[in-house]
Amino acid sequence: IDAAAKLNHNIIVACAAPGAFLTGWRDSVQAILTTWPGGQELAHALVDVLFGEVNPSARLPLTLPMTETDLKFTQRMYPGLPDPA
Repeated sequence: IDAAAKLNHNIIVACAAPGAFLTGWRDSVQAILTTWPGGQELAHALVDVLFGEVNPSARLPLTLPMTETDLKFTQRMYPGLPDPA
């Protein structure tokens, strides 16, 4: 995302994610459009929002962190990694 933003200053990031994701690049893009994973009509809905056909007028039920430490995760919370304790 940072590399694309250096080439074009009019970047909008559209992300379909099941939860919070890191946004350390947020200051290098014009906008972030976040959705939950959708069905067959997700792409059509994104286009409607991007071209102003629909005003999403919603608020996120979560906070998008800037860094991993904003989440207060520990190594024990990641499945598949060795337990440091």
